[in-house]
Amino acid sequence: MGYSGFTSYSLEIHGDAEEDLDQIFSENEDAGAAILALLEVLKEDQDLLERLTQRRFINYGEPHFSVDEWQETRRSKLNLWRIRELSSSEAGQYRIIYAFNPQQLRYYVLAILDREIVYDTSNQRVKRIFDIYDAIDIPRY
Repeated sequence: MGYSGFTSYSLEIHGDAEEDLDQIFSENEDAGAAILALLEVLKEDQDLLERLTQRRFINYGEPHFSVDEWQETRRSKLNLWRIRELSSSEAGQYRIIYAFNPQQLRYYVLAILDREIVYDTSNQRVKRIFDIYDAIDIPRY
């Protein structure tokens, strides 16, 4: 008899993040394809999903990526993280910003933005992330 109490993680891509990805595809198809491939693997891999809240985690296999907490948002008690795709220098210029809701074991990809703007918390596209976070009612810690 198997263990039936297994709880699984899930990954949901918000509509605004899908629009970000569409824009990346239109500007750089290779970067968009690498990011999409990474997200598709993550959706299906429970071990990798579990690691998405481990500070400074690096996956050295395929897909090759790094994870870290979005430090600038900790003072606001937001549970926001970022992924950097490492196997493609073109995709590596973008950051996948996501939130984690531990009550649901669900990750929400909220944005995929260029590293040049993603850490500027006064940028309108970055402020959009905070609005989405509150709208989907993820707890603050």
